[in-house]
Amino acid sequence: MARVFILGMSLPRFQTSTRVLAGSYRTEQLVEPILEAGHEVRLCAANYFSKHEKERYISKRSDGQLDYYEMNFLMTNQQDQLRDLLDEYSPDCIVAVTQHPSHLVTAIAREHPLWCDLYGAVMAEAQAKASVYKDNSHLNHFWSTERHVLARSDVFSTCSSFQEHFLIGELTLMGR
Repeated sequence: MARVFILGMSLPRFQTSTRVLAGSYRTEQLVEPILEAGHEVRLCAANYFSKHEKERYISKRSDGQLDYYEMNFLMTNQQDQLRDLLDEYSPDCIVAVTQHPSHLVTAIAREHPLWCDLYGAVMAEAQAKASVYKDNSHLNHFWSTERHVLARSDVFSTCSSFQEHFLIGELTLMGR
């Protein structure tokens, strides 16, 4: 049995809002099989619809197998708190679900094996945004966050063949 630290989105079953993001379902798709396999999980989950505006995390639930920290957003300035939660848990590996959590975890992962699920194609989204707004500055911002994930992660997953091919191209750019 392994101890798995996961950074992702709030699980749908714990949502207090009627709005649920696709990333929440993606997080559930990865967390549930890990739990069913008998592993212990500490999930630090972003809640983007919290009414607790500036609190760094809202609540903790635990059932012995799942430690669930519902966090307000997952902000960059929470890295010290995330690092404390990681270090205190002493996991065997780390999983990050979606781009933003994947980017945040690269700063705290240290030597832990890291699996990043790149749900979506952030550079395709950046190119679309650059086209709509006639502003290429978005490309540098998104690439600077994506390249840290590409350089650090040990294992990757995506949710479609298109995204897998896009990821292979990005990894090739990185020389991986």
